[in-house]
Amino acid sequence: MQYLSIAFLIASTYFFVATAAGMFRFQNVYARLHSAGKSLTGGAVSIVIFAMLQADSGADIARLAVTTVFLLATSTLGTHAIARASHQASIDLHSLEDDEYARAIEAGFVVGERTRKHDGERHV
Repeated sequence: MQYLSIAFLIASTYFFVATAAGMFRFQNVYARLHSAGKSLTGGAVSIVIFAMLQADSGADIARLAVTTVFLLATSTLGTHAIARASHQASIDLHSLEDDEYARAIEAGFVVGERTRKHDGERHV
């Protein structure tokens, strides 16, 4: 059982390193979300399974199982929400190559209201 625990700990390390590499390597927001959503969830679930194998009581295992379900649900919903917001804000696929935030401020993009200012006017 100890070797299986160590295997899950090593797997979680692999997933976390893959997440970090994906965040630096991929060029657009959607690919980075894929890396963060899949690999980061895999690493977190591997850590929870490691903790399950080390747990002493059934109550601890049940709590960790609920934690696993919560992690799987929130990671999926979170990455979907970020991807949808990026799409609605018309984020360009190659927008991470330059400072998109500075251009949005200069263009008068108001965060949260999905409005843009053009020549002093506000369009909804």
